[in-house]
Amino acid sequence: MRAELGDPSWRVNFCTEGCCGRGCNGCLIFWQDPQYARAREVLLKRRQGAQLSRAEAAELKEADAAV
Repeated sequence: MRAELGDPSWRVNFCTEGCCGRGCNGCLIFWQDPQYARAREVLLKRRQGAQLSRAEAAELKEADAAV
C-alpha cells in the first residue's frame, strides 16, 4: 500500500536483468543458483547484512564459471 502512495521508504530490489552476484537480500537467483555457491560461502562468513563488493562478486562469478 505504501508503494502505491509513492512513499520513498518503500523500496524493493528485483533483479530483472539477472543477478549482480553481491548477495542482495531476497535475490532468489543469488541464493538458489549453483553458479553462486562459492560466493554464498564467502558471504555467509561475514556479518549479517553485509554484501560482496562489485569486484569480489565479479571475481567469484568468474571463478565459478571456470570450474
